[in-house]
Amino acid sequence: MANEITKSLLDSFIPTVAAATAMETLKANRGISRFVNTDFSNDVRAFGEAVKVGFLGDLGRADTKVEGSNYALTGPADSDVTVTLNQHKHKTVLITDVGRALSRPDVLQGYIDEAINSVLEEVDISVASLGASLTHSVTPTSNAYQDLVDLRKTLVKNKAPLSGPFIFTLNEDVYASLLKDSNISKALEFGNSMPVQDAMIPKVAGLGLFETQLIQSAGSPVTKQNMAFHRDAFAIAVRPLPTDGNGLGVKQGVYNDPATGLSLRLTMGYDASQGGMFARAEILYGVAIMRQGLAVAYRTV
Repeated sequence: MANEITKSLLDSFIPTVAAATAMETLKANRGISRFVNTDFSNDVRAFGEAVKVGFLGDLGRADTKVEGSNYALTGPADSDVTVTLNQHKHKTVLITDVGRALSRPDVLQGYIDEAINSVLEEVDISVASLGASLTHSVTPTSNAYQDLVDLRKTLVKNKAPLSGPFIFTLNEDVYASLLKDSNISKALEFGNSMPVQDAMIPKVAGLGLFETQLIQSAGSPVTKQNMAFHRDAFAIAVRPLPTDGNGLGVKQGVYNDPATGLSLRLTMGYDASQGGMFARAEILYGVAIMRQGLAVAYRTV
């Protein structure tokens, strides 16, 4: 029978392979978190534990060697920030048509892709939520282009590395105002026709633009927390979850992706009470501001 559930079908499911396949598909769709430093270590941690994420300090200007004297020594002013692993996000999908899911690899992989995409979106939301805690900001004016110039100026003034890149994450309203800005809509002066033809603005005033629906609202009065930043402004700490349930009625595996620094646990089993198979993707992580000066809020109504 085409939809018969056999032991070979069940045994052929390998969580780590399924997660790796999904991650390769979804990497290009990652949001804000792709622009942020991710700290990963292979040591398994529990929810609520704190980890130290270090970053290099400024060595200052080079010293002058004076003839006959010893070389001056500089102790790096390295520092670190404590990140609490207080975000344990999951998406569990119940699959009642078990035969179809197991006999059609594309169907099963599709469910897994959607579950992982849902989890990764939560990481983006956590990073976006840091905008409410930023101490540097630029007040919006009627001149959207000039506002972007001021955002970059603030980052540079705060000694953000000029090697960049500088990213500006913005909601649809701010993006629309930029598309209407005369400095940008004049395609020939801008350098290409992308803003006019495709509603795409690749870069303005040294800021790479990333339009997202995940900009968070906070404060009193409530404002939308758009923000410009250097990747060293924030940190995502990710640690793998244990696989102590593997073989105890479920198949379980952890996939650590070296390219993104993300670690996903994938679990699959049969839930007799629900009469279906479940697939669960989950991640343990925490986020924090590393260097306040490297991020600037742009709070709009």
